[in-house]
Amino acid sequence: MSSRRTRGTGVEKTLSLDEQYLRERAWNAKKACKMVKDSLRWRLENKPENICWEDIAQEATTEKIYRSDYFDKYERTVLVYCQEQMVWLIDFQQWNMSSISMKVTREIANVLQNYYTERLGPAILYTPPKIFESFYNLVKLFLEHKTYNKAKFVYSDDPESQQIMENLFDKDKLESSFGG
Repeated sequence: MSSRRTRGTGVEKTLSLDEQYLRERAWNAKKACKMVKDSLRWRLENKPENICWEDIAQEATTEKIYRSDYFDKYERTVLVYCQEQMVWLIDFQQWNMSSISMKVTREIANVLQNYYTERLGPAILYTPPKIFESFYNLVKLFLEHKTYNKAKFVYSDDPESQQIMENLFDKDKLESSFGG
């Protein structure tokens, strides 16, 4: 039997599904109910339960996801997704105006904050151009306050913001492009 473990907060192991939705919406039952309804609608439209191995096999090369060498009691393939909580490190060093896709940005934010509750740790925006701050001010209109606060702007030439990277990562493990 193969087993892999990843470090993380274990949020999904300690909170029930309804508690996860409530916690994500600051224990506001009305907002949590809306989120559950929206999540169910999204699942009906996108049918994540119907994803087959061929649809995601390429992801296996990243080692974030793998197909186990065992089956469940009904002979179904077991897909292991090794993520409890993630840090999203977004590299803006090659970013330009043609990189902006409001639709994609909005959908990523929507999926992260509404369908993968409590999974996003900090989102590090590394060396964004100054114009991006205006763009981000538009994006924040689509984000919950809790999600918005997870964004951390880090600039390679600002020692104070580099401290964020040092608090999160071992510098010797970071790519040199991120200050490692």
